[in-house]
Amino acid sequence: CIIRLEILGNSSMVPSKLKRHLETKHQQYQNMPIDFFKRKEELKAQKKLIQIMGTGNEAAFKASFLISLHIAKSKKNFTIGEDLIMPCILDASHAILGDEVAKKLKTIPLSNAIISNRIIMMSEDINQQLKKKSKMYAVQVDESTDIVNKVMLLIYVQYVDWDEEEIKEEFMSCLELKKQTIGTEIFSALADYFLSADLKMSDCVSVCTDGAPNMTGRQEGLVAKMKQVTPNMQGTHCIIHQEMLASKIAELNQVLITAVKTVSFIKSSTLISRLFAILCDKMGSTHRTLKLCYLADIFQLLNELNMSLQGPHKTIFNTYNKIEGQKKKIKLWIERIENNCFDMFSALMELMNEAKEKNEDSNFSQLNLIIVNHLEMLSRQFEKYFPASQDPREDFLWVLDPFNFTSQTNTICMNEKERLADLPSDVTLKNLKNNSSFEKFWAKVHSEYNLLSEKTLRVLLPFPSTYLCESGFSAVTAIKTKYRNKLTVTPTLRLSLTNLPCGGDAVARQKR
Repeated sequence: CIIRLEILGNSSMVPSKLKRHLETKHQQYQNMPIDFFKRKEELKAQKKLIQIMGTGNEAAFKASFLISLHIAKSKKNFTIGEDLIMPCILDASHAILGDEVAKKLKTIPLSNAIISNRIIMMSEDINQQLKKKSKMYAVQVDESTDIVNKVMLLIYVQYVDWDEEEIKEEFMSCLELKKQTIGTEIFSALADYFLSADLKMSDCVSVCTDGAPNMTGRQEGLVAKMKQVTPNMQGTHCIIHQEMLASKIAELNQVLITAVKTVSFIKSSTLISRLFAILCDKMGSTHRTLKLCYLADIFQLLNELNMSLQGPHKTIFNTYNKIEGQKKKIKLWIERIENNCFDMFSALMELMNEAKEKNEDSNFSQLNLIIVNHLEMLSRQFEKYFPASQDPREDFLWVLDPFNFTSQTNTICMNEKERLADLPSDVTLKNLKNNSSFEKFWAKVHSEYNLLSEKTLRVLLPFPSTYLCESGFSAVTAIKTKYRNKLTVTPTLRLSLTNLPCGGDAVARQKR
């Protein structure tokens, strides 16, 4: 039936039955000329064609979003869609699926402008998701310059995802500082962004910075400005930066710098390398080489500590555990060196054994004094930057194991202590704690122990370092090259760094 677009059975195709169908179901059309019904049939065919074409266009539209997402995550130029991806798709489809499929795939829009538009749409979708989740949050901020010397301020946020009941960290934004990089300018840019994103600065529990004066200045620093708005907010100095400061000891550090410069000069010429080798044989350079071996060993060990502090999903507990362990190791090394044991320094130990085999007089007792002196200075440096009296873990050990709580802690009030005392009696919560991380545990018990949960989350949310910002600047360098130095980097950067689900197909349906 071309009027109702119904399919009639074979038995209904008898002329008498067709006439009865017209007179009973479509009485108003029974006196219409034959041309009327022919036009209806043509219209039906056109609708079917439009439906088929619409389905194909919708699929191509969705594919365009999905490919754009991959381009953003790979940090490649947007022109790669037309220049590389589409030719590869067409060649593969011609070879495997045939020309008909290739014609359909050719309809996928992948021009430079379209890819850019798709990335902006998906970036905004991610941004909207983040706005809905960031109620109580902590941020880390850092500034640097891009390839055209524009000052970029990167912001990462850590928040509680109440839907999934866990703490998450996410790239928030990349802001351009138009003028100076002083604390007031950074604060103004940050405040304007929070206002546009409908975020309350009063909900920010912590800000982590690299310790530069424009960030930590007592009067005009970013942290000071933010505390004027949020007095209870915590300002933290990047623990990786502090570890690097603690590891720099001028005396032997200068020896290493001089050695690196000397080696670079010697290796610059084969003739100089040969002459230097002859000179070393004549003068006997074992003692100086032993010092360099020790420096190579100690800096290797400190580098391992630095690497362990890097990475996502860090808290004050696991980072300060590493620092405390290093402080104890240094004291242990001092004891072993005093007992003429050098096995923790592998390169030094190997060279010392070679010197003993050759009966070379290397004055090991003097070397012992130099190493012990250096390690003692290193120990004092670590105590200076990470004093035991200011250990942030000390009063919050109950966060890690609330079932072994002791009432001596002074970081919670009496009401909170009473609620904490109830926890060990709850067998179901013990099972929950054993089967999940302590971060997820405190997020899950928020509805029942909301005061304790919020107190705990204020301890777990702060970033211990600005590692994410530093890695984000590496992404900025890859995205904003000299060939596209005018690119607005935030949308691409957000898609390349986000951990949130980026529903390219969902965005495509919505925009369609």
